[in-house]
Amino acid sequence: MIVPHNSENRCIDKRLKVVKHLLLFGKLKEFTLIPPWRTDLIESAIAATAKQMNLSIARDAVSYLAVAIGNDSARRVSELEKLAIYAAGDRITKEAAKILVPATTANCFQLAEALLKGQAVAAIKVLDELLSRAEFPLAIIATLQTQFKTWLWVKATINSDQQRSDSEIASMCGISNPKRLYFLKQEVKEVSANFLSRSLSILLDLEIALKTGDKPDSMLPALLSITQLTHLK
Repeated sequence: MIVPHNSENRCIDKRLKVVKHLLLFGKLKEFTLIPPWRTDLIESAIAATAKQMNLSIARDAVSYLAVAIGNDSARRVSELEKLAIYAAGDRITKEAAKILVPATTANCFQLAEALLKGQAVAAIKVLDELLSRAEFPLAIIATLQTQFKTWLWVKATINSDQQRSDSEIASMCGISNPKRLYFLKQEVKEVSANFLSRSLSILLDLEIALKTGDKPDSMLPALLSITQLTHLK
């Protein structure tokens, strides 16, 4: 019996008769569910699972799967099994991963990207899909905060007068894979640190509002206000 456990879930009650009966025939194993915004931990989990399955997989393929699969551990295994059959012993590339594991399901990172680019319609669509799947509002906001913090840190280091290597910047910004920095730089190239700072402030205010009783409906106006800030210099 495997039981996912996080801060929103209670541990299984071993005093229940049905649980006692099940434990006669098996062992109880609990595991901590990786937060959806910890892409570094999700990538590590995918790489570790691939290693256990004796699969050779490219780093960019791992990064793609982290976004496409998220923290769904059951899907992680099933998708890697599918890729193993397809690869037939060869190295799994990002191209193969994109063919067999399409990222068609909306996720928080797509929402962050829509906000960054000021795409109000796309943001509404993604948020609606996330909430319709009963995604926890505070988890969505936590992911957005993490992404905007990362963008702000990267933008700040780019604007700094000091010349730093990508590995130094990655270390300062808490980015586990320095190669990801190239893409982050491209993402923040056309936006200002002021925009990122104001957006993060809105997200922090939204977190407080949700924790003090506001309903998830309050998320949309706040997030749409971010899309209207992209002109800031």
